[in-house]
Amino acid sequence: WGALTDDRLGAWMRIIDRARWHEPPPRGRGARRTVRLLRWITIVEEFHIWEDQQRLGFRALDIRPRVARAWAEQAQLQRLPGGGTRLTYTIAIDAPILRFVPIPRFAAASSRRMLRGIQTVLPAPAAPTP
Repeated sequence: WGALTDDRLGAWMRIIDRARWHEPPPRGRGARRTVRLLRWITIVEEFHIWEDQQRLGFRALDIRPRVARAWAEQAQLQRLPGGGTRLTYTIAIDAPILRFVPIPRFAAASSRRMLRGIQTVLPAPAAPTP
C-alpha cells in the first residue's frame, strides 16, 4: 500500500520523475497529487476511491500537454492465503495517438517494468515456516 501512496512512487515507476501530494497524510478520497511523466507530461490526479490498504482509484483532472482526453487508474490489493499480496492494476486512457501503438505488447512490457520496479521498494518476502 505504501509503495502506491507514499513518496516512493517515482523510485519504482521509472516513467515518473516527480510526484507531489497536495495535502499531508493521512489522505483519502478527494486527495490530489501531481505527477510528471518522462520529464514532459504533467498530470493532476484526484483520488475518488480510497479504501485504506485495499483499493485506490484516481482520474486525471488536468493533463499537460494534452496527450490524452481522459486518464484513470485503479489499484487493488488482495492478500493471498499462503502469504503475499496480489496487485491488480488497471489503467484506462482515452488518447487518439494510442491507436498507433501496439497496445498488447506495450502494456506487457510496461507491466513487467513496473513489477520489477515495485519489488525494489517492497520488503523481502518472509522465509517459509517449516
